[in-house]
Amino acid sequence: MLNPALFALALLVGSLSTTGTAQTVRLVGGNTPQQGRLEVYYSGRWGTVCRDYFNNAAARVVCYMLGYGRIGQYIGYNRHGAANGTIWLDNVRCVGTETNIADCSHNVWGTHDCHHYEDVSIACVSIRLVGSSREGRLTNGIS
Repeated sequence: MLNPALFALALLVGSLSTTGTAQTVRLVGGNTPQQGRLEVYYSGRWGTVCRDYFNNAAARVVCYMLGYGRIGQYIGYNRHGAANGTIWLDNVRCVGTETNIADCSHNVWGTHDCHHYEDVSIACVSIRLVGSSREGRLTNGIS
């Protein structure tokens, strides 16, 4: 019988990336967890994504990675403040069906011609009814 602790450790080790692709994304500085400045975790550090070619298809990929489904919107750059540190991705071009932003076309990691005032901001749309359970105003959560 397999030891449960060893099984859990094997699952964790098996899920770690050996290819160096982005395994984690987050949204920082927004009013809700569904919106903010896009940051990607790569090579042991968080960094940002430049606005060049970034569009709604790329936002949908990020929202999918975050567990919000494929409903996302690129809401501009520097909307949630400029970061410091590494700019990881530039010239990101997605179809919108990718499962990871690293699967989209982009420059080599860390190669860019951007400044942090060009950091991408996105919103993962969560549609809800405001008012009551049967009637009210429909909102998409983007302000």
